[in-house]
Amino acid sequence: LRESSALDIIPALQRAGAIVAYYDCLVPTLRLHDGTTLQSLDNPKGAHCDIALVHTMHREADLTWLDDCPLVLDATYRLPADRRTAVL
Repeated sequence: LRESSALDIIPALQRAGAIVAYYDCLVPTLRLHDGTTLQSLDNPKGAHCDIALVHTMHREADLTWLDDCPLVLDATYRLPADRRTAVL
Protein backbone atom coordinates (compact mmCIF):
# COMPACT_ATOMS: atom_id res chain seq x y z
CA LEU A 1 0.00 0.00 0.00
CA ARG A 2 2.75 2.48 0.87
CA GLU A 3 3.98 2.62 -2.73
CA SER A 4 0.62 2.12 -4.42
CA SER A 5 -0.06 4.49 -7.29
CA ALA A 6 -3.67 4.59 -6.03
CA LEU A 7 -2.40 7.08 -3.45
CA ASP A 8 -1.64 9.43 -6.35
CA ILE A 9 -4.57 8.50 -8.60
CA ILE A 10 -7.31 9.15 -6.03
CA PRO A 11 -6.29 12.77 -5.23
CA ALA A 12 -5.79 13.50 -8.94
CA LEU A 13 -9.33 12.31 -9.66
CA GLN A 14 -10.65 14.39 -6.75
CA ARG A 15 -8.85 17.51 -8.00
CA ALA A 16 -10.50 16.93 -11.38
CA GLY A 17 -13.90 16.99 -9.66
CA ALA A 18 -14.59 13.28 -9.31
CA ILE A 19 -16.35 11.85 -6.28
CA VAL A 20 -14.12 8.92 -5.41
CA ALA A 21 -15.00 5.81 -3.42
CA TYR A 22 -13.03 2.61 -3.23
CA TYR A 23 -13.50 -1.04 -2.47
CA ASP A 24 -10.69 -3.27 -1.24
CA CYS A 25 -11.37 -6.36 0.83
CA LEU A 26 -7.82 -6.21 2.26
CA VAL A 27 -7.56 -2.46 2.94
CA PRO A 28 -10.55 -1.28 4.99
CA THR A 29 -9.10 2.22 5.60
CA LEU A 30 -6.92 4.26 3.29
CA ARG A 31 -4.96 7.34 4.38
CA LEU A 32 -3.97 9.64 1.54
CA HIS A 33 -0.77 11.72 1.49
CA ASP A 34 -2.68 14.82 2.66
CA GLY A 35 -3.96 12.95 5.72
CA THR A 36 -7.47 12.41 4.36
CA THR A 37 -8.91 9.05 5.36
CA LEU A 38 -11.26 7.00 3.17
CA GLN A 39 -13.21 3.90 4.18
CA SER A 40 -13.60 0.98 1.82
CA LEU A 41 -17.16 0.40 0.68
CA ASP A 42 -18.73 -2.57 2.44
CA ASN A 43 -20.98 -3.50 -0.45
CA PRO A 44 -20.13 -1.75 -3.72
CA LYS A 45 -22.91 -1.28 -6.24
CA GLY A 46 -21.69 -0.89 -9.78
CA ALA A 47 -24.87 0.80 -10.95
CA HIS A 48 -24.11 3.73 -8.61
CA CYS A 49 -20.88 4.75 -10.34
CA ASP A 50 -20.03 6.24 -13.70
CA ILE A 51 -16.84 4.21 -14.05
CA ALA A 52 -14.96 1.64 -12.00
CA LEU A 53 -11.17 1.58 -12.14
CA VAL A 54 -9.73 -1.84 -11.36
CA HIS A 55 -6.31 -0.94 -10.01
CA THR A 56 -5.36 -4.01 -7.98
CA MET A 57 -6.80 -7.52 -8.14
CA HIS A 58 -7.02 -9.75 -5.07
CA ARG A 59 -8.03 -13.40 -5.43
CA GLU A 60 -10.26 -12.98 -2.38
CA ALA A 61 -12.24 -10.08 -3.84
CA ASP A 62 -15.76 -10.60 -5.16
CA LEU A 63 -15.88 -8.49 -8.29
CA THR A 64 -19.33 -9.51 -9.51
CA TRP A 65 -20.55 -5.96 -8.76
CA LEU A 66 -18.52 -4.83 -11.78
CA ASP A 67 -21.15 -6.48 -14.00
CA ASP A 68 -23.48 -3.56 -13.18
CA CYS A 69 -20.93 -0.82 -13.91
CA PRO A 70 -21.54 1.21 -17.06
CA LEU A 71 -17.75 1.40 -17.66
CA VAL A 72 -14.89 -0.66 -16.27
CA LEU A 73 -11.33 0.50 -16.75
CA ASP A 74 -9.08 -2.49 -16.14
CA ALA A 75 -5.59 -1.20 -15.36
CA THR A 76 -4.50 -4.72 -14.42
CA TYR A 77 -5.33 -6.40 -17.74
CA ARG A 78 -6.48 -9.38 -15.67
CA LEU A 79 -10.25 -9.19 -16.15
CA PRO A 80 -11.70 -11.35 -18.89
CA ALA A 81 -12.45 -9.33 -22.02
CA ASP A 82 -16.21 -9.73 -21.57
CA ARG A 83 -16.01 -8.21 -18.05
CA ARG A 84 -14.42 -4.91 -19.09
CA THR A 85 -15.79 -2.14 -21.24
CA ALA A 86 -12.69 0.05 -21.43
CA VAL A 87 -9.02 -0.88 -21.59
CA LEU A 88 -5.90 1.19 -20.91
